Amino acid sequence: MLTLKNPTGSRSKFSPTGHAVRILQGLLHLDEVDGLFYGGTESAVKAFQKRNGLAPDGIVGFSTWSKLFANRSMDGVRGIEHAIKPKAKFSQSEFDRDKASRLLPLWGYNARPRVKEAFEKVLPVIEPYLASMHLASPEQWIAFAGTARQETGSNFSLVENLNYKCSALPKIFSAFRSREYNHPKYGHISGYSLAKKVGRCSGHSADQVEIANYAYANRKDLGTGSPESGDGWRTRGSGIKQTTGVKNQTRYHDWLKKDYPDLYKATHGERILTLGADAIKESPHNILSGIFFWVDNKLYEGVEKHGLTRKASDFITKRVNPHTSSYSKRYAHMKKGIQLMGIA
Repeated sequence: MLTLKNPTGSRSKFSPTGHAVRILQGLLHLDEVDGLFYGGTESAVKAFQKRNGLAPDGIVGFSTWSKLFANRSMDGVRGIEHAIKPKAKFSQSEFDRDKASRLLPLWGYNARPRVKEAFEKVLPVIEPYLASMHLASPEQWIAFAGTARQETGSNFSLVENLNYKCSALPKIFSAFRSREYNHPKYGHISGYSLAKKVGRCSGHSADQVEIANYAYANRKDLGTGSPESGDGWRTRGSGIKQTTGVKNQTRYHDWLKKDYPDLYKATHGERILTLGADAIKESPHNILSGIFFWVDNKLYEGVEKHGLTRKASDFITKRVNPHTSSYSKRYAHMKKGIQLMGIA
């Protein structure tokens, strides 16, 4: 039986990597199954040895292997199966929900059922279009899912949360600073005073509809009308990429109708223009709108040019928002996706 040990800097000793270590990591129920016998893996071995009355030397010899297999559970067996799976390959014929489900742990435990449901609804309808959507390879899916994870957070939030405090509104939106309004309910009022009326303050909760309608009113970049038009609330951010505003939601609608007419018909795409966020936050549009952003901004070029690397992740992040502070976080999601998909 193969003996595994840390080389501790000596080139003359065996430096274990690969499937044997992956099997070991599966039996130890480690979160990271990377085939490298360093750091956390060695520490986990020593802890296991100590619990089982073995010398805690970190060397996985006959006695340690025997104990590991004797104590294995069904979870451990599944861990081994995951660890030794070969590199995933997607094609139209073999693309299925099980492969996509490998990426579910990118999100928090409680959110995973919602993530699974969303992707299960979208996968069957996009299978014929994987190549044109640049989602035909596991590398593309890992990068796409990592981006979605960063945008939706661990809770898989699919609609903009406008539950702001009164004091926060003027800091975030210029509409609640120096402007003056003739509000139908509050009369002539300043932006600061309006923030106290519609924001979350002591004594009352936030009026998210009013916040959206005033925060996004008369925005040329979003194509929204006056607060009275209701455009702000109707086209608030929704989907895995928080598609916001009349212009952006119309562009998504037009892309779907022009490039994928069958898909547009099957998903009742006409509802996007009338319902806005209420249509996009639901499956399959919550994922499809993110695919539109992925294609429209050519985010896929990151992995096509640079593979699954930090350079690719930074390329994607820069196109999403060059001024964000999430560069390292997005790369962390990509690395976890690589691990979950079992790609070396």
